[in-house]
Amino acid sequence: MSDKKRKRAKSAKKDIADQLIKAAFARAREHGWNRLTLYQLSQDTGLSMSEILAVFPTKGMLLKGYVQRVDHRAWDDYEAGEDDSTRDRIFDLMMCRFDELNEDKPAIAAIAKQACTDPETLCVSGCGLRRSMRDVLEKAGVRVSGIRGMLRVQALGLIFLATFRTWLQDTSEDMSKTMAELDKQLARAESFEHDFCRVTRKAAA
Repeated sequence: MSDKKRKRAKSAKKDIADQLIKAAFARAREHGWNRLTLYQLSQDTGLSMSEILAVFPTKGMLLKGYVQRVDHRAWDDYEAGEDDSTRDRIFDLMMCRFDELNEDKPAIAAIAKQACTDPETLCVSGCGLRRSMRDVLEKAGVRVSGIRGMLRVQALGLIFLATFRTWLQDTSEDMSKTMAELDKQLARAESFEHDFCRVTRKAAA
């Protein structure tokens, strides 16, 4: 396949993905996530099932595709300031992500409400969250290798979930409640890691 054909195929696939995500989120807002089917998306978009399955074989894969796009848009143009601390960079990256999620908040709220009863959504969300939090830490200049890195990724995931709950209820235009919760959670995690490292050094001495 020539480069031009590859680009056209990639563009067509992206267009189909955009249609499906838009239609799926519209359905989720009105009727809930669990009741959504790919067949309904076929009816809503006019796309054939073969076209849909070639892009998103399952609802879970559609959700995964959405999360990847959110992360790409949130961090594509991010540049840390020279004087920004690690905590500042993590805070900014996380808020960039919430800014992107804000555009689809009603649908995300509907999905989150029913996620606990959908094993595939839970699995995809959990795996996607780990990847996203790992990306945040790497972009912030934090090492994520080894056991300590794994714990940092898990801790940031918990911070995101705690802040996410606040974000769902945050009706302020500037997301002040979300920012306050995120700042509180990051401060708590920073203090815990500092104390943990101090105790570990003492134990090793």
